[in-house]
Amino acid sequence: MKTARNKKKRVNEKLELIKHLYQKGFSKQDIINLLRFIDWVLELPDDVEPLFQQELEKFEKEKKMYYITQLQRPSYEKGMEMGVKKGREEAKNEGINKGISRTVSRQIAKKFNSDIRRELPRLRNLPTNDLLELAENIFSYKSLNSVHDWIKQKKMAAKAGG
Repeated sequence: MKTARNKKKRVNEKLELIKHLYQKGFSKQDIINLLRFIDWVLELPDDVEPLFQQELEKFEKEKKMYYITQLQRPSYEKGMEMGVKKGREEAKNEGINKGISRTVSRQIAKKFNSDIRRELPRLRNLPTNDLLELAENIFSYKSLNSVHDWIKQKKMAAKAGG
């Protein structure tokens, strides 16, 4: 409230608050969350925003810290949301893959009198579709070597294609 009529003082107060957060060792996410609040409380008029950005960039360069500008924030937040969503999907798929891999390694071990612990690492990094295909066709293979050859071919094809 003290800075409402003094643009220059408002810029300085906002900068000092942000510097203080960095100097106190807050995590990046905590700083981002607090900056949302600070932006709301100490909204800067358009004509002094460039001055604020200039001073903040100078501070960031000195301290090797980076603040996300008001213009960048929506894109950053959308990117973060997309990254979190993708990470959750990948974790879910990884969990599904682990379960399928365990099941297929048990099938292989049972059919060919092998050890699950020897078969499971061979299945690592196979896509879900390949694991499912192998699970469906495992009993059509005549030898453990033919299963291992199929796995090698799938891995080589995946490397060549991606």
